[in-house]
Amino acid sequence: MTIELMRQAPTRSRKGNPFLIASQNRVGRVIRAVKREFVVKGELIRTRDVLLRAYPRLKRFTAWHYLAARRALRKEATIVARCRFGSGRPALWAPAKVVESCNPVANVLPSPGDAPEGESR
Repeated sequence: MTIELMRQAPTRSRKGNPFLIASQNRVGRVIRAVKREFVVKGELIRTRDVLLRAYPRLKRFTAWHYLAARRALRKEATIVARCRFGSGRPALWAPAKVVESCNPVANVLPSPGDAPEGESR
C-alpha cells in the first residue's frame, strides 16, 4: 500500500512554478526605496533613510536589512561623505550620475596616451 502512495505523490518540478535568479538585476523593494528617497530628499541620503522607506513597519533593523540597503545603494549611488566620529559612522550617498558629472578635472585633462596634433614623441 505504501508503494502505491509513493507512485501517486506529486513531483516538484520547476516547469509550472516560476522562480527567480538572485544574480539578475531587478528592481525590488529596496532599490525602489533608494530611487524614491533621492526624489524626496534630494542629493544626499543616508542608509537609514532608505531602510525607513523600504520597511515602514519596522522600528529596529537587522544586519540583513542594512546589507540589502547598502547593496542597493552601491548600484544606484556612491559615498560622498562620512562622519569622522562615532560607532555607526553614517555615510552620505549621492546619485551615481550626479557624482560623475561633478568632476570637471576628469573632463578637461587629456588621457596619458593622447598627444596634441603635430607633436610626436
